[in-house]
Amino acid sequence: MRQFKTKFSWWSIIRPISKKEPSVAEYGQLSNAQYSLTACEIKALVEAAKSPRDRALIRLFSETGVRRFEAANLLINDVHVNSRMLVIRCGKGRKARQIPLSATLVRELVQLRLTGQFLFENSRGLPLSLRQINRIVASTARTANIRHPNRQRHNLNCHLLRHSFARLWKATGGSIESLSAILGHASVKTTWDTYGTESLIDIQHNYDSTIELMFRRALNDNTLGTTKKAER
Repeated sequence: MRQFKTKFSWWSIIRPISKKEPSVAEYGQLSNAQYSLTACEIKALVEAAKSPRDRALIRLFSETGVRRFEAANLLINDVHVNSRMLVIRCGKGRKARQIPLSATLVRELVQLRLTGQFLFENSRGLPLSLRQINRIVASTARTANIRHPNRQRHNLNCHLLRHSFARLWKATGGSIESLSAILGHASVKTTWDTYGTESLIDIQHNYDSTIELMFRRALNDNTLGTTKKAER
């Protein structure tokens, strides 16, 4: 029996090597915070919502970066219309905070026909579950024909909208201190560590513009050198 175990052990080591290319996970995955949607994609996502409730929910994720469980627990009274502020009573770490809202988002929230105490309810008057929120975001993305930029993921999710909000805020020149307060981070350092680096969209844009300029200069230098040789 001992010899069989030894042979089996050697056979498990000298097995055929797969020709399949290693996956991203085998090399090490990129941070999810590096993936984001463009402003045009977010606009299309909001417009593709099937109901006023879904539109307001997706706009809330896109314009404030709230977490999924924070949106699910929102009450009607958490929306302060006059000051255009949203109160998150119990965020991550049981911390409360206030978030400014756009006039458009406030108008959409007010126009919702609410019968209970929760801001986002299902057809039975109960608050949306986390799974229902996932389905709304994923279904709306399929309607808008928008895919997750990370090809390892099949569906769009709420946290991608949070990352997209933060990336667009930073790209527009918004204050990192304000962003940290809106997202509900424990410190500004957390915000810097997460969004201080460039997104994949930024890297691609910078690469495209730089590589074109780089070889254009090389071509110009080569042409100039040929001209000087001809003049000699």
